[in-house]
Amino acid sequence: MATTATASGEPFQFPEMYNFPPFFTLGTQPEPLCNNTQNQSANKQYVLCVSLELRKRSRQPNESTWKEQRRQWCDLVLAYYRHNRLFSMSLAEAVTEPPFANRQLRRALRVDVLREIVDELVKQGNAVWVGAKNTKDTCLVFWRKPEVWASMIHQWASERGLFNSVLTVFELANGDDTVGQ
Repeated sequence: MATTATASGEPFQFPEMYNFPPFFTLGTQPEPLCNNTQNQSANKQYVLCVSLELRKRSRQPNESTWKEQRRQWCDLVLAYYRHNRLFSMSLAEAVTEPPFANRQLRRALRVDVLREIVDELVKQGNAVWVGAKNTKDTCLVFWRKPEVWASMIHQWASERGLFNSVLTVFELANGDDTVGQ
């Protein structure tokens, strides 16, 4: 199982699927260079333009397999971002680092495939696109949904009798009452 070091010192344990090359390959589609036959009547030779199958990485073509693979990617993103306490993702930068790039396999997701995964996280309520309209280049990842955070903060304030008290965001994040929370 692959790991990465974190700020806390505890390595993130990647699932076994992370070291399975097709998890990153996500299917292939042939891309023809040429699909016509040309007749050179001067010397009565036929030049056959052969379609070479250049392999272009794309997402899994089988829809049910892609659905399961996308679910696994969503779970991995949420677990990785939670473990590392990350919340902001620039897609162009993200595809060069774990969990979207596996250096051992020398594989990485394409930005367009990652965008589909983030779109799924947005549908689930675990992410939101930010930045310029319709660019889908940057997102916020909610490893806990906002309503779960609200419930946790409400419960925490209730347990400490802090209703009708004014607290700064700094106090909520770094105060003595929040250590270990």
